[in-house]
Amino acid sequence: LKGAIPTLVGYFAFYGVFVGEGTPQFYLPDLAKFACGFAAVLGHIYPVFLKFRGGKGIASTIGVFLVAMSVSGVWVVVGIMSMVAAVLFIYFTEYGAMGSFIAITPPAIAESIRFFFAYRDNNHIVLYYIAANMLIFLICFFTWFAHRKNIERMLAGEEHPTSIREMLMKYKAKKRAQKEQGNNSA
Repeated sequence: LKGAIPTLVGYFAFYGVFVGEGTPQFYLPDLAKFACGFAAVLGHIYPVFLKFRGGKGIASTIGVFLVAMSVSGVWVVVGIMSMVAAVLFIYFTEYGAMGSFIAITPPAIAESIRFFFAYRDNNHIVLYYIAANMLIFLICFFTWFAHRKNIERMLAGEEHPTSIREMLMKYKAKKRAQKEQGNNSA
């Protein structure tokens, strides 16, 4: 929700608005969704109220790209496939940061390709195309930049493992304990 809601707001705030000369024109929600998504990701990584110390932006970025791709039609399949690939990668290798990159990079590339095919024939809207791609690039750049320590540890072979199996086991144990506690008090 962190990146999804601002992306939806940006998209629907300009829904139906076209800009540019000639045909086809640039569909402004295509740019607005990434502008709002970029603001959400940047605000998550560098929150003003927490002295610019926030998260790493993965959940926000995933939200931005899943919403952006879902309003783009069949491209959402790329987003879902990259999410599945990321979860499987983390499950089998326990490299969480690399799995995060797998989750966000293919959707970014797919959106850039989609923009190219959608707007390649109109020279008047090239600035909008460049602006949208710059926003996509900046979203990925800041997310990768927030992971720079993880990248250093990966290159040094010292990355901390992220075990999905352990997380699931802890979750099940917690639920089991809550259920037993509920049965004991009844």
